[in-house]
Amino acid sequence: MGKRYLRVIALACLGILAVLALQGSPQIAQVLSPMDPAHNSVYAVQAFYKAVERGDWLAARALTTREYWSQLEANGQITAWQDWRKENENLQFTGFSLRQSSQKQNSVIINGRPEFISVQGTVPCSDETITLVQGLGGWYISSIETEAAAKSTGTQTVNPVN
Repeated sequence: MGKRYLRVIALACLGILAVLALQGSPQIAQVLSPMDPAHNSVYAVQAFYKAVERGDWLAARALTTREYWSQLEANGQITAWQDWRKENENLQFTGFSLRQSSQKQNSVIINGRPEFISVQGTVPCSDETITLVQGLGGWYISSIETEAAAKSTGTQTVNPVN
């Protein structure tokens, strides 16, 4: 019984040392911060692009407002994303490069760039301005404005969700 107790204490101490060693790193920040769309608007954006990567249209739809999803369907964007995925079978979302964000009472505007890679080559990137609104259950994308990618400075890559 005593040896087992000592093992548990030793493992707990190692865990504490690991947390202290990682303090300030993105990995520990991800673990300690609330990472769900209800609390984190950037996570909602990442979850949306991860759903697009997987072709999980129900998950992507759940992260947008009804009005915006209807607009995406009406202008053919969903079909374009589906075709894009077929062309890039090994498409992988690697993160969202955040340039800036601003929050008003119940909305957030995020400027940045979703980053994708593919075995088949370079995937074109574009700078985007994404507007989210807070509703029951979390943050929802209400618009995505895309502009041609220009070399930008001062970006911060946010690790993707899994």
